[in-house]
Amino acid sequence: MEKGPCILVAEDSADDVLILQKALSQSFIRPQLFVVKDGQECIDYLNGSGVYADRAQHSFPDLLLLDLTMPRKNGFQVLEWIRSRPGFKNLPVVILTCSQKLYDMTTAYQLGANSFLLKPPSQKDLSELSRFLPLRFLLPLDSSA
Repeated sequence: MEKGPCILVAEDSADDVLILQKALSQSFIRPQLFVVKDGQECIDYLNGSGVYADRAQHSFPDLLLLDLTMPRKNGFQVLEWIRSRPGFKNLPVVILTCSQKLYDMTTAYQLGANSFLLKPPSQKDLSELSRFLPLRFLLPLDSSA
Protein backbone atom coordinates (compact mmCIF):
# COMPACT_ATOMS: atom_id res chain seq x y z
CA MET A 1 0.00 0.00 0.00
CA GLU A 2 1.38 3.39 -1.01
CA LYS A 3 2.04 5.88 1.77
CA GLY A 4 0.11 9.12 1.69
CA PRO A 5 1.70 12.54 1.81
CA CYS A 6 3.59 13.52 4.94
CA ILE A 7 2.17 16.30 7.11
CA LEU A 8 4.22 17.70 9.98
CA VAL A 9 2.10 19.33 12.67
CA ALA A 10 3.88 21.71 15.04
CA GLU A 11 1.30 22.14 17.78
CA ASP A 12 1.54 22.13 21.56
CA SER A 13 -2.20 21.60 22.20
CA ALA A 14 -2.90 17.88 22.55
CA ASP A 15 -6.62 18.53 22.00
CA ASP A 16 -6.04 20.28 18.67
CA VAL A 17 -3.68 17.51 17.57
CA LEU A 18 -6.25 14.84 18.43
CA ILE A 19 -8.95 16.59 16.39
CA LEU A 20 -6.60 17.00 13.42
CA GLN A 21 -5.54 13.35 13.62
CA LYS A 22 -9.14 12.17 13.67
CA ALA A 23 -10.21 14.38 10.77
CA LEU A 24 -7.18 13.62 8.61
CA SER A 25 -7.61 9.89 9.20
CA GLN A 26 -10.99 10.21 7.48
CA SER A 27 -9.52 11.98 4.44
CA PHE A 28 -9.27 9.98 1.23
CA ILE A 29 -5.62 11.04 0.93
CA ARG A 30 -4.68 9.25 4.19
CA PRO A 31 -1.62 11.34 5.05
CA GLN A 32 1.20 10.26 7.30
CA LEU A 33 1.01 12.58 10.28
CA PHE A 34 4.00 13.51 12.42
CA VAL A 35 3.55 15.75 15.45
CA VAL A 36 6.09 17.91 17.25
CA LYS A 37 5.19 19.84 20.38
CA ASP A 38 7.45 22.89 20.19
CA GLY A 39 9.37 25.05 17.76
CA GLN A 40 12.80 23.59 18.46
CA GLU A 41 11.48 20.07 17.95
CA CYS A 42 10.01 21.23 14.61
CA ILE A 43 13.41 22.54 13.51
CA ASP A 44 15.08 19.30 14.64
CA TYR A 45 12.55 17.26 12.63
CA LEU A 46 12.98 19.36 9.49
CA ASN A 47 16.75 19.33 9.85
CA GLY A 48 16.77 15.55 10.31
CA SER A 49 18.77 15.81 13.50
CA GLY A 50 18.77 13.81 16.71
CA VAL A 51 15.89 11.36 17.01
CA TYR A 52 14.65 12.50 13.56
CA ALA A 53 17.80 11.55 11.65
CA ASP A 54 16.26 8.43 10.08
CA ARG A 55 14.25 9.70 7.08
CA ALA A 56 12.82 6.21 6.55
CA GLN A 57 10.96 6.70 9.84
CA HIS A 58 10.60 10.49 9.77
CA SER A 59 9.87 11.52 6.18
CA PHE A 60 10.51 15.07 5.08
CA PRO A 61 7.05 16.69 5.10
CA ASP A 62 4.99 17.66 2.08
CA LEU A 63 3.19 20.21 4.28
CA LEU A 64 3.85 21.89 7.63
CA LEU A 65 0.95 23.01 9.83
CA LEU A 66 2.53 25.51 12.19
CA ASP A 67 1.11 27.05 15.35
CA LEU A 68 2.48 30.46 16.32
CA THR A 69 2.49 30.09 20.10
CA MET A 70 4.71 27.19 21.09
CA PRO A 71 7.40 26.61 23.71
CA ARG A 72 11.15 27.01 23.10
CA LYS A 73 10.79 28.63 19.66
CA ASN A 74 7.59 30.23 18.41
CA GLY A 75 6.10 29.80 14.96
CA PHE A 76 7.67 33.01 13.65
CA GLN A 77 11.14 31.81 14.64
CA VAL A 78 10.51 28.45 13.00
CA LEU A 79 9.18 30.05 9.82
CA GLU A 80 12.14 32.42 9.63
CA TRP A 81 14.51 29.46 10.08
CA ILE A 82 12.73 27.46 7.34
CA ARG A 83 12.78 30.27 4.78
CA SER A 84 16.48 30.94 5.44
CA ARG A 85 17.30 27.41 4.23
CA PRO A 86 17.45 27.03 0.42
CA GLY A 87 16.48 23.35 0.60
CA PHE A 88 13.20 24.19 2.34
CA LYS A 89 12.12 26.94 -0.06
CA ASN A 90 9.26 24.91 -1.56
CA LEU A 91 7.90 23.46 1.69
CA PRO A 92 4.29 24.69 2.04
CA VAL A 93 3.80 26.22 5.48
CA VAL A 94 0.28 26.85 6.76
CA ILE A 95 -0.04 28.88 9.92
CA LEU A 96 -2.89 27.44 11.99
CA THR A 97 -3.45 29.68 15.00
CA CYS A 98 -5.94 31.25 17.39
CA SER A 99 -4.43 34.70 16.88
CA GLN A 100 -6.63 37.20 15.12
CA LYS A 101 -3.99 39.94 15.26
CA LEU A 102 -3.32 41.66 11.95
CA TYR A 103 0.33 41.98 13.01
CA ASP A 104 0.63 38.19 13.32
CA MET A 105 -0.91 37.58 9.92
CA THR A 106 1.21 40.25 8.22
CA THR A 107 4.39 39.01 9.88
CA ALA A 108 3.67 35.40 8.93
CA TYR A 109 3.22 36.30 5.27
CA GLN A 110 6.32 38.52 5.31
CA LEU A 111 8.32 35.59 6.66
CA GLY A 112 7.07 33.33 3.87
CA ALA A 113 3.93 31.53 5.09
CA ASN A 114 1.81 30.12 2.29
CA SER A 115 -1.43 30.53 4.19
CA PHE A 116 -2.70 31.90 7.50
CA LEU A 117 -5.75 30.17 8.93
CA LEU A 118 -7.57 30.77 12.17
CA LYS A 119 -8.34 27.75 14.27
CA PRO A 120 -12.10 27.45 14.23
CA PRO A 121 -13.87 27.86 17.58
CA SER A 122 -15.50 24.42 17.61
CA GLN A 123 -14.17 20.91 17.25
CA LYS A 124 -16.56 20.23 14.37
CA ASP A 125 -15.30 23.26 12.43
CA LEU A 126 -11.65 22.33 13.04
CA SER A 127 -12.43 18.84 11.81
CA GLU A 128 -13.91 20.27 8.60
CA LEU A 129 -10.94 22.61 8.11
CA SER A 130 -8.44 19.81 8.55
CA ARG A 131 -10.18 17.75 5.86
CA PHE A 132 -9.68 20.65 3.43
CA LEU A 133 -5.96 21.17 4.12
CA PRO A 134 -4.57 18.11 2.33
CA LEU A 135 -6.66 18.82 -0.75
CA ARG A 136 -5.52 22.40 -1.06
CA PHE A 137 -1.83 21.89 -0.44
CA LEU A 138 -1.10 18.30 -1.36
CA LEU A 139 -2.93 17.52 -4.58
CA PRO A 140 -1.04 18.39 -7.76
CA LEU A 141 -2.53 21.19 -9.81
CA ASP A 142 -4.04 20.28 -13.15
CA SER A 143 -1.48 21.54 -15.64
CA SER A 144 -3.84 21.11 -18.60
CA ALA A 145 -6.05 24.01 -17.50
